[in-house]
Amino acid sequence: MNIQRQAKNKKSITPVIAMVVFIATLIAGSYVLAAHRYTWWPFTQSVDQEARVTKDNLKDTTYGSDKTHSSSANESEYSNTKTGNPSNTTKKVEVGIASARVDGSIISVRAFVNDIIEGDGTCTASFTNGDHTITGSSPAFIDASTSQCEPIEISTLKFQENGIWKLTVEYRSKDASGTSATMDLVL
Repeated sequence: MNIQRQAKNKKSITPVIAMVVFIATLIAGSYVLAAHRYTWWPFTQSVDQEARVTKDNLKDTTYGSDKTHSSSANESEYSNTKTGNPSNTTKKVEVGIASARVDGSIISVRAFVNDIIEGDGTCTASFTNGDHTITGSSPAFIDASTSQCEPIEISTLKFQENGIWKLTVEYRSKDASGTSATMDLVL
């Protein structure tokens, strides 16, 4: 009779433990999704990363600078650098914009490079509206299968006009370079 009570107690405890584990998993998963959406911990930036967004690396320039980008399918995979020396070549890579959104007084841009895995590149976001261009940069880091750009954050105070701004992200390292397709951002 004592053995039957122990078996009955084990049967009634097992569903309770399963339910507690299920609820804990549901709560943890919900938090991870919300944390990613609203950039809560562990998706927040460290103080060092926030300090990178300063007046020094955000500049307001005139459109029509010496940067011209082409995404022609007929371009070679490699292009000569400014020196024109054929031994100094960089690989052409495709840059993707994962997201660009306004969070309060900050515009946050996230981008990646699929074609190369390296951590020494720089990502530069350029917003253009008429004759105004605003840029911000961040370093790239190695992800499991891509090169990721640290979030590029630019104060909305830099944008003097509301309207549609054209966004491109350029990736440049000693071995590779490329530019994303243009994306519209409404301010």
